[in-house]
Amino acid sequence: MEERSQILISLKLDSDSWHGTDSEGVWTKFVTAIGDKAIVEVGNIPFFSKSVSLGDHLLVALVDNCLVIESVVERGGHSTYRIFIEQRNDEATALLGLLKDRGCDWEKTFFRGGELYAVDVFPETDIHDVYQLLEIGQREGAWLFEEGYVGHAFEGPALRRD
Repeated sequence: MEERSQILISLKLDSDSWHGTDSEGVWTKFVTAIGDKAIVEVGNIPFFSKSVSLGDHLLVALVDNCLVIESVVERGGHSTYRIFIEQRNDEATALLGLLKDRGCDWEKTFFRGGELYAVDVFPETDIHDVYQLLEIGQREGAWLFEEGYVGHAFEGPALRRD
């Protein structure tokens, strides 16, 4: 495979999920070739996938002129959450600012009449603190949130998952 600055990879999704989408494109960058395969690094925050996060390394192969993901070969340590804000409100704006202050970043798109945020939690960020802010936002009616892929290594008690 030849090296390119950005490579679009399609991730298969469960189309029965709330979003109704059966695939999602993520941008990747070439890392290294391994025979007729390659390792690429996820370069953007997935909006719907629950299997990868920013910075993960994927083994891909070219099959019938399409890149196919064979496996995740290395995790980047990032975690992904999604926030849906049906109607922008002051509470959501304030909490998004707190997430940014805690070391999160996001990508935003408009989805089904609201704002959908793909939130990246950097490996060195306290994920417990971030999770508490996400719960506060949901409890206060500022947004709905869900977990994408959690790549943080946990020490101590795990987060409660209902």
